Amino acid sequence: MTANDNPNDALRPKEAAFVAALLTHRQVKRAAASIRLSESQAHRLLEKPSVKAAIAAGNDLVLSEAVAIGVSGLTRMLVVLRSIAVDTGQPPSVRVAACRAFIDGTQRLREQAELTERVACLESRLANEPVRQTAPARKR
Repeated sequence: MTANDNPNDALRPKEAAFVAALLTHRQVKRAAASIRLSESQAHRLLEKPSVKAAIAAGNDLVLSEAVAIGVSGLTRMLVVLRSIAVDTGQPPSVRVAACRAFIDGTQRLREQAELTERVACLESRLANEPVRQTAPARKR
């Protein structure tokens, strides 16, 4: 999905409103009530592939934004930990704890970046490979 793609583009107005409400309220009953839709109508909408796809795309977007906020916060926390670790006015135990936390945080960030790159590479490879039919299992 590109930056200009909107997962709600192919939906009818009521469906798009329901998707947005569900992403906000997270409960079908509350989402339906917020847009004056019956709960049974909401459940029928949830059965539509286009609505399911829009919800999945919306959830992906929300998760991506949450990860970006988390990474930003982690970066700021690492700056704070680094300043504590090099502050000779702090007790040694505090400085050592800050060093440990700093090293752990930077390792996790690096590992996450590497895993993200590997997954993207694998997804790209899979997308470019032809679909192979597997033979049915033989009965013994």
